Amino acid sequence: MFDSLSFPTGNPKKMDHLTSLDGAKESLHLFKADLLEEGAFDAIVDGCESVFHIASPFYYAVLTGTASVR
Repeated sequence: MFDSLSFPTGNPKKMDHLTSLDGAKESLHLFKADLLEEGAFDAIVDGCESVFHIASPFYYAVLTGTASVR
């Protein structure tokens, strides 16, 4: 678990908008989890009243020789 003084991104400035919220120092906990791993969030959200899920995996494929980007 990451407490309010630890940041999974490694850059606390990226979390300023969250950590500056009223009560964040006492009750905000930041976690890092693999979105593609089944059950990765189970323990993290157990007992939570609210969850802000702010990430999503993106998939894209480039087919060589079939399309041209201009």
